[in-house]
Amino acid sequence: MITLFPNVREYMIRKYKNPNIYCFGNVVNVDDDVVLPVDIRERKLNSRRLLFVGQPFYLTGALELIAAASNLRTQGYSCEVDIIGINPDLIEVEYEWLTVHGYLDKQKADDKHKYYELLSNARLFVNTTPGWSGFQALLEAMYFHNPIVVRPNESLSNYFTNLTAVAYLVEEGGLGLSSLLAETLTDSDRYQKMSDAARKAVESSTWNNFMTEFSALLR
Repeated sequence: MITLFPNVREYMIRKYKNPNIYCFGNVVNVDDDVVLPVDIRERKLNSRRLLFVGQPFYLTGALELIAAASNLRTQGYSCEVDIIGINPDLIEVEYEWLTVHGYLDKQKADDKHKYYELLSNARLFVNTTPGWSGFQALLEAMYFHNPIVVRPNESLSNYFTNLTAVAYLVEEGGLGLSSLLAETLTDSDRYQKMSDAARKAVESSTWNNFMTEFSALLR
């Protein structure tokens, strides 16, 4: 049996007393032939685009990001927001700095190009919906050098052994989302380290590597 999350493997080993339960990590849902822009690190450092990716289930997180960005802009910070995966009708607000792209289908060439372009040009992936953060979208964003902004949850903490190296965490009693985003926009040194760490944390999570581990079990 193969699980995708280490804490799930630990739970199943305790429950079933079966030594043949494995975890090779999750897999980034990005085509192996995708080549990142050669200037992606510079793009990130100069970007002020905040990217949300999630289904309507995560609407709370999308609205929180829009409200935080609006607050930042009233304080004089330059930032823009891109929302992927949610229909504009659900957002119900319009701003010149907000683009709601709706669902992008990676089976369609134009949508796929747009999706990877947005990942390449964003500064951050932001989904602060309580409880969960759309794990596959999160991994894809990190693959494109995006640090993540999320609320803490057990699965993330178990999956990334040093979560704070790749994530800005919105914690109860800590900085609010607006203040946290302001920090990410102004502290370039920390941001660059986290951007590089985000990519490094997932760069080996490819289908090729997963299948190599899986094939070894069949021998």
